[in-house]
Amino acid sequence: MPQLDTEVTRYQMPMKIYDCMAMGKPIVASAVSDQPEVLEGCGMLVPPGESEALAAAIRNLLENPALAAELGRKARARCLDNFTIGHLSERLRGVVEAVVRRGA
Repeated sequence: MPQLDTEVTRYQMPMKIYDCMAMGKPIVASAVSDQPEVLEGCGMLVPPGESEALAAAIRNLLENPALAAELGRKARARCLDNFTIGHLSERLRGVVEAVVRRGA
């Protein structure tokens, strides 16, 4: 998931990241937005706009299928532990309840 570091990309989180995590795919992404936090321990991050670093990370995964499989497994586990609709709805419920309590 290569991205440049722009004002727009700093405030968006590509849903493709979650799709790839759910499918257990190894992920290489630029270190922008929330991608470093979301992919912590389960993806490879490269500096934004550095195509050589991106190519090296992809090559590393292609040359090391065991590493690619391990990152994919970790990504799926992290997704299931943190980013399912059930987990997200519970977090959102907490936010809404806190807002309602403050407004009451």
